[in-house]
Amino acid sequence: MNTTCQSYYTLKNPGDNIDKTHELFTVYYLSEIFKELNPTLFEKNKGPGRPRIYTADIMLPFVQWGYLNKIISCRDLENWWTRNDDTCNFILDCKKPGKSSINEFLNDYDYLIDEFDIFIVDFSLKIGLMNGNIIYHDGTVLKGYCNNFKKLYADQLYYLRDFILKYRHETDEEGLWFKMGKYFNNNEFKDEIEPILKKLKEKIYAGGIYLLKSIFKQKNGLKKVLLKIKHMEENVKGNQPISIVDPEAHSILDKNGEWGFNYNFQAGVDDKYGMIAVHYITQSPNDQKESLIAINELNKRLGKEDYVFVPDHGYWHIKSLEEIYNSHTTIVIPDRAAASSKKEKSNKKQKKKSNLKIDEKFRKHKFFKDWQKDIYICPNGAVLRKMNNNKQNGIEYKVYGTNDCFTCPDQKKCATESKRKIKDRCESEINEIKKIYYSEWGQKIYSGRGSNAEGNFGTLFESRNFRGIKTRGTKRANDELTQYTITHNIKKIHKHTTVNVLKTILNLIKQEKTKCKNVDINIIDKLIKDFVIENEIIVDLKIK
Repeated sequence: MNTTCQSYYTLKNPGDNIDKTHELFTVYYLSEIFKELNPTLFEKNKGPGRPRIYTADIMLPFVQWGYLNKIISCRDLENWWTRNDDTCNFILDCKKPGKSSINEFLNDYDYLIDEFDIFIVDFSLKIGLMNGNIIYHDGTVLKGYCNNFKKLYADQLYYLRDFILKYRHETDEEGLWFKMGKYFNNNEFKDEIEPILKKLKEKIYAGGIYLLKSIFKQKNGLKKVLLKIKHMEENVKGNQPISIVDPEAHSILDKNGEWGFNYNFQAGVDDKYGMIAVHYITQSPNDQKESLIAINELNKRLGKEDYVFVPDHGYWHIKSLEEIYNSHTTIVIPDRAAASSKKEKSNKKQKKKSNLKIDEKFRKHKFFKDWQKDIYICPNGAVLRKMNNNKQNGIEYKVYGTNDCFTCPDQKKCATESKRKIKDRCESEINEIKKIYYSEWGQKIYSGRGSNAEGNFGTLFESRNFRGIKTRGTKRANDELTQYTITHNIKKIHKHTTVNVLKTILNLIKQEKTKCKNVDINIIDKLIKDFVIENEIIVDLKIK
């Protein structure tokens, strides 16, 4: 019987079927450049014991590639590669990590993701995708991963703690603690325990009863609940409610004026291409004192202090503004009058009525301030000049007024006294900050804030499908936002840089490492002379 020779088939390398300009390769080459510049961060793989199959240099781009595809949980990532996706096979080199391996990486290498975030910003500065000249900063409230019902107030928390510490030793058969355990587990001693619980519920509400019940329902329940109470005590703020589920999520009003257990997310956006330069999670209920924290973080990230910082009026805090003014950073921030004017425009559709005696037409922000002449001009054209200085609560004010009020037909609508007076604080730094904002240059700079700072959050919520924190605790919440920030910035890098440029930079760094093992991000300045840019895309580079 005649037989024919079987043909030989060569298995294609992973990634051969993927377009070489695909976003996948941007993630891959960025992670490879990061690994070449920071090899010590990956040395945990070389520790004692059985070597890891799924090393950090493989898992890092895989997890980040998942975020770019809105695949976030460990289970979803595991199910993703089981569908034999070409991009997964390329990133993972045809290995197949399970849910536990992915979770292990996220727990053991959380620092690696933070360092990758810092690298992305440094790299973008080096290749010119960020210039660090103007930073638009804003904050938004994000819902914590907990409901608003499992909560305790500070006095209730202390009452529950004292109750537990008082009765936990009564474990004999006649003791209250023993009977409570029998009641919650076997429904015994109902006649004795239910009246006690009813009175106790009036003191600690349902949230306290939930914790008390947990002591008897869980293994090592007493230890766990006492640790939970200690954690809650550490996050007590006045007598505000504390979440039982996530004590670090504080009671904060959201943008709709609704109360809840939330976090305050702060982000500073570079003006060139809208990349996020700095971000962090805070428990602060408002933005007033966040400007100095943001600027300190920016100074580290940008490696300089001479840039323009542009927040909104929510960051208006006198002491912070004075400190910023006396630094190398320029701040462009609206005062109360400008913020009120903007708020009034946004409220016109809602037809909100003011409770003030002064007519809306004659509110302070309706008066034009001529900074050069140091005068105010009222809506009817009268000029208010400086009359005198006076002190109020230890603060000195300049008082402006005019005698034209006596003959003005709108006197009763404008002035609560015989004539209208306008007060300005006398601090020279504050007045200079106001001058910067009202200058032609300041108005031009501030006009870009909406599309950058506020537009960044719009992108996060709509395009990235982010609807709130999905983890508990400030550290984990910050880690989660770091992943979204990296995703945002990688998409910007892919939009304004070709994959070939990233590949060339990687090869140049590898070549340089054969000559000198110790290299860092500054090697880019040594290797690359200039970048060729066409239509705001880096298409090539000139090598030194």
